[in-house]
Amino acid sequence: MKAVFAYLNGDCVADIVAVLRIAGLTQLTVVTVGASLWPMTAAARAHLPQMGGPTFADVKLEVICPDIDVPRVIDAIRAHAAAYHEGTACAYVLPLEAIVALHAPDAAVLTSP
Repeated sequence: MKAVFAYLNGDCVADIVAVLRIAGLTQLTVVTVGASLWPMTAAARAHLPQMGGPTFADVKLEVICPDIDVPRVIDAIRAHAAAYHEGTACAYVLPLEAIVALHAPDAAVLTSP
């Protein structure tokens, strides 16, 4: 299993989520963030969120998927985020050790590679 975290412009995330759900990937989370991704130019640094300027990513898309589906996830993100300026659509693919049900009395492991 893998976890794909993508920092995106909020305008494109709905299309990406729709494509992934149609493909059967339903373990998705969208989180509102304010991110300025590096590397940035000196001019871009003047717009850091702490200074009230625009961010380079306003949502974090989290997708949990089997290893074999990672290319489809990345392709969907790339296809729908390509029109946005540099600094958006940064994705991280991480190995996922386990998914644990927190509501279960014995904290059962739902998925383990």
